[in-house]
Amino acid sequence: MKNRVIAIDFGTCNTYLSQSVNGGPAEEFNIAVGGDSAHGMKTVIMYRTKGDYAGNHEFGQEAINSYGGASPKKKEANGLELASSFKPDIEVSEKARRDSICFLSNLFTEANKQSLHIDPSETDIFFGVPSEASEQYRSYLRDIAKQAGWGDVRLLDEPFGALCYFQDVTGEDVVKQMLNDSVLVIDFGGGTCDFVILENGDIKYSWGDMLLGGRLFDDLFYQWVIDFSQDSMPVTEEQLIKTNKDFYWRCIKCRELKEKFSNAMVKDKECPYEEFFMDQYELELSWDDFVRRAQEYHPSRSFMNMTKLPSDMSKTQFHPDGTTDIFNWFEKELRRGFEISRIPIGSVNKVLLAGGSSSWYFVRESCKKIFGESKLIRCSNPFAAISMGLVNYCNIQDVAIGKIQSMEQEVRQLVNNIIEMVFGSELSEADVNSINQIAGTIFDQYAMPELNNFRDNGGKIEELEEKLKHLMTNHSAEIQSMLEPWFQQVGESIKMNVQNAIRSWFKSHNVNPDDFGSSQIKLDIPEFSIRSMESMGNSILQGNIGVMIGTSIVSCIVAYILGGLLGGLLFTGPVGWAIGVAIAAGGGYGGGVLAEKYIQKMDWKPAWAAWLIDPSKIEKIRNEKFIPSFLQNFVDMYNSFLTTNREKIVIAIQNAVDQELSLYKKVANMERGTRAGGTENAGFSSSFSAGDAFGR
Repeated sequence: MKNRVIAIDFGTCNTYLSQSVNGGPAEEFNIAVGGDSAHGMKTVIMYRTKGDYAGNHEFGQEAINSYGGASPKKKEANGLELASSFKPDIEVSEKARRDSICFLSNLFTEANKQSLHIDPSETDIFFGVPSEASEQYRSYLRDIAKQAGWGDVRLLDEPFGALCYFQDVTGEDVVKQMLNDSVLVIDFGGGTCDFVILENGDIKYSWGDMLLGGRLFDDLFYQWVIDFSQDSMPVTEEQLIKTNKDFYWRCIKCRELKEKFSNAMVKDKECPYEEFFMDQYELELSWDDFVRRAQEYHPSRSFMNMTKLPSDMSKTQFHPDGTTDIFNWFEKELRRGFEISRIPIGSVNKVLLAGGSSSWYFVRESCKKIFGESKLIRCSNPFAAISMGLVNYCNIQDVAIGKIQSMEQEVRQLVNNIIEMVFGSELSEADVNSINQIAGTIFDQYAMPELNNFRDNGGKIEELEEKLKHLMTNHSAEIQSMLEPWFQQVGESIKMNVQNAIRSWFKSHNVNPDDFGSSQIKLDIPEFSIRSMESMGNSILQGNIGVMIGTSIVSCIVAYILGGLLGGLLFTGPVGWAIGVAIAAGGGYGGGVLAEKYIQKMDWKPAWAAWLIDPSKIEKIRNEKFIPSFLQNFVDMYNSFLTTNREKIVIAIQNAVDQELSLYKKVANMERGTRAGGTENAGFSSSFSAGDAFGR
């Protein structure tokens, strides 16, 4: 990003410029000619085609003043021609393209005359463009700007400007707004009506009408003034067209009248607006008359000639009698996008109103009816909101790009650190406590009754062993249901630790993943579950977890008993004599094996059994043998899971980091270049011209 950024909202009625220097705040600036207002300049060009000053064209308010102050004789002698409202038609009209080049060229030249020092080689220059504009329209606009001296400009979708302007005014985090909320931006300007739904940082759908806009109201007031003139100094449209006054009246003077009337009606719709128009016609314009005319609007012949519209206005928005309701047209066009895209109206969180025509009362009323008043937000400066917002967007992009570049350099080290954390960690204390508790429950519920029965009634140890094995196998399903939450808990712990590490890394760069829809970072690692462990078929777990647990319990109990007996705990009394005989008969190590078999097959009397495994010994079997052995089995399972799935886990971590970084990159991806929607009905395209709205 260069040190200076200029954004241009090249509008149908007015053009606005804003800039930022060295990353500073956006500021509107004006190239004052002929008394243009502090906010923008008139998008008007006046040609001099004859006389001494031929080729010395004028633009903006200066053009209006020169043309309006010239006598018919002077206009003829100097070949004065006035052009306006050309911007919407650059795709369908060669003249509109020539007018646009002339206007923007004069704008560029005058800026440098006024020491604004606009050098395309040292300045990032951006033009706003309606989201529904086709690729052909965008291509023409780039070429027009280049021919006018602005260099290789970049095009930004105008709705992002409205969103960023709103962020700058309210102080809210634009990244969060763009990448978390569903926002509808309505840019209702002089020559276009642009609707865009932004969701998760993308244009989810865009549509609009490049005819519906302020030009229709200019024409409405043009016809209204002509009607009023009949009572004082009659004038007809034919006379205006014949004397080449129709354009000046309609596009200049009646546009000014429209803006004055609109401002007056915002204050008080009950009080008519009065004006001595053109120093000839006394006008008294009421809101009720305006509403009636807007609901029964028919384009004038002058307007149809300018836009090359046919006289048959019976199609699309127009009734068979050639009239239309502009209010209803706006509302139908607004609803059309939701119907075609099938996006629920209720999913929209905010509705931002931008563009000068958004100040009309009916715009707010239609939006209130559809979305509710609480969702409506109107830009405090709807005229310059786009250009100022696009400058803000450029600054936001610059900051985001800097962060992204820094973060991309750290990605590999981050992934390595996370992998080291995952594979170097042990089960958490909570996970250990959980599995120990489960082990104790299994022992108490299934082993304890059999041990108590053996202690009370006696019997053979080998029979006890078989009973325990059989019991565990029969209750395998219940045991699995106890363990499934633990597997899920451990699996979620792995994911949570990785997600927290990624989130912490983003926050170290002052970026909160929650602000771009990543409250749950997607981590596609293999499932740690009973099913997945059984399917691994490793040496730790063969086939059925119930069998494994049964074997673990039995081996712990039997090993404890035999170890105690053979370790010299019971070498007294009848039992000691019996064991001694067995050892002596076998001799050496073999004797130990024989003793083990002898003890297992012995029929223990109740008294001997009670003495062999009294409550204190059962407690030792449970706490000192079985639970630690049970835990170790699951520690081994956990380590085996990580080892077996190492490559998949590494890839999942890398993908998760890349995905989150990609989501954040969306804030810097503003040069979309294409419309959303993907269908011919998505909005304006090369196959849908402005005239199509009138049935051409």
